[in-house]
Amino acid sequence: LGAELIANDRPFVLKYDAKVYFPVFSEPAASDLGITDRFTIDYRKLDLSSHGWAMFPPVHFNPFQSNEAVESYPSRPSLQNPMGTDDRGRDVFARLLYGFRISFFYALGVWAITYLIGVSVGLSMGFFGGKIDFVGQRVVEVISSIPQFFLLIILVSIFEPSMWLLVGISAAFGW
Repeated sequence: LGAELIANDRPFVLKYDAKVYFPVFSEPAASDLGITDRFTIDYRKLDLSSHGWAMFPPVHFNPFQSNEAVESYPSRPSLQNPMGTDDRGRDVFARLLYGFRISFFYALGVWAITYLIGVSVGLSMGFFGGKIDFVGQRVVEVISSIPQFFLLIILVSIFEPSMWLLVGISAAFGW
């Protein structure tokens, strides 16, 4: 959940010309760090020898950044890239770490919503019984007979794909 604290191209703390910055939380302006020819900051190429110091996370790459220091892609594991790089030079460990967070939130979201729907429907069917139980059982049978994967493909092609759409569809047909 704290992927930025393990793999990130920004330092936790940066001291530059007697000022302290926290780039992981809010990025300083490039002009504050003596950069006048561009608006972006590459902290690994920043001259800190005479101006200050920086404390970086263990892995100095974000999941989308290529490692130009590697001779060929994909590369073997090294101290810079603990699991090596992929065919575009991106750190495999950073990509797995950030991807795990997305997968974890998806699973947690689907679990929470399906739990709430299933318990609510089951409670009401059990409490009221009779016609509500009979109709509820037929609704459950119909929903469980729908091929969820094909429905997911169809709805994602109709609506703009997002994680919350996937969570909603999975929860609506998975309870």
